[in-house]
Amino acid sequence: MQDKVKNSIKTRMTIAVIILNVIIFGVFYWNNLVLQKALIKDFENQYVAEVENTVQDCIEDALDEAALFADTLISFPGVVEAFQNGDREKLAGLLHPIYEGWNENYNIAQIQFITPDVNSFYRVHEPDKYGDNLSFRKGLVTAINNQEKIVVAEQGMAGYGIRCISPIFAEGEFLGVYEIGLSLEEEVGAGLAKLDYGNFFILGCDETCSEDGALVLWGEGQPREKINPNDIKDLVAGEKTYRTTADKQFLLSFIPVMGADNETIAFIQAEISRAQFILAEKTAKTRALAVVLIALFLLSGAIYVLLHRTLRHIKPLKEVMEDVSEGDLTKVVEIASNDEIGKLAGDFSNFMQKIKGVFFTLYTSTSQLTTNTYFMNDVSDSSVKKLISSIDSLNDVGNELKNAGQSMQEADIGVEEIAKASQMVAEQA
Repeated sequence: MQDKVKNSIKTRMTIAVIILNVIIFGVFYWNNLVLQKALIKDFENQYVAEVENTVQDCIEDALDEAALFADTLISFPGVVEAFQNGDREKLAGLLHPIYEGWNENYNIAQIQFITPDVNSFYRVHEPDKYGDNLSFRKGLVTAINNQEKIVVAEQGMAGYGIRCISPIFAEGEFLGVYEIGLSLEEEVGAGLAKLDYGNFFILGCDETCSEDGALVLWGEGQPREKINPNDIKDLVAGEKTYRTTADKQFLLSFIPVMGADNETIAFIQAEISRAQFILAEKTAKTRALAVVLIALFLLSGAIYVLLHRTLRHIKPLKEVMEDVSEGDLTKVVEIASNDEIGKLAGDFSNFMQKIKGVFFTLYTSTSQLTTNTYFMNDVSDSSVKKLISSIDSLNDVGNELKNAGQSMQEADIGVEEIAKASQMVAEQA
């Protein structure tokens, strides 16, 4: 029974179709997973790109603001004259009220005047601190050497700032430069704080941007994970990069802040939770798997029903063929289906009718042959009897002829004796 079930065409076709469907749906599921991963990767790229664009926009806006405030500052009456005369008290009287208002409302962190020998002349934000040499600031040195305005992100004595450094001239004489600086941490941090996802940090970067040299300038707490050698390599090269944490739970994005000579002076580290991505991926996997299994079950069931309905006529045809193989030619296949199996059954019925016709013809011919045989036997028996009678008659005739011959022989002898007697009589006479 089990062998019959195994060898059943319906069973074999159903198993083959199920295997084919499993392969097809397996490929579909695998492709779906690949697309999901690619989609999640795109979402991660979008988050990273949004952080990068936010940082870039904040820096560009700060650079524009610094340039605007620098142009505004130098336009106040008496500022150039006070710097030309070396009058710090007058500069303090003119600029201190302005600085307090700008610092409170626009995050202006510093206003400073610098002599051509790169020494600080007056800091509005730290009026008692002046005279120190600032030649370590590459952007400042470039502005003084070229006697032109530059807007740059730079690290100074007051920390990290976005500065507009502008030359000051009086009657064609180069007096030095002045700078307006906005706090890098405040400007970029304000933009990052508007993002409603992730944790963000602004970190200072030493010359080699080493792990130990990365100090938190802005942000709550400490970064979840420190930069690794590959991150350092990309940051030093001024390249943006991102990766996942070791536990795959967070997405880390590193955005360098470039200085005057395209060196990295700081960087932004964004930590974006991947929980929503992981949940979305798991949900999508579960849904895709459920859809695949349901579709596979329904399709397999539909195929089984279709095969069952299509092949249900094979069973009566098979039973009739088994009866025919055992010698019962009276069976008839009755299938009303018009499909290929119905046509096969009809052809088999026609074949059986022809076989029956052949056997009927053979039976008729055999019957006639038997009748003729009997007739020939009767004729043969009659002929034999007649032949025997003829033989007997011939034997009788032969005997009679033999007797007649003997009689004639005896008569001949008698004649000879008569002749001899006559001759003797004649001779005697």
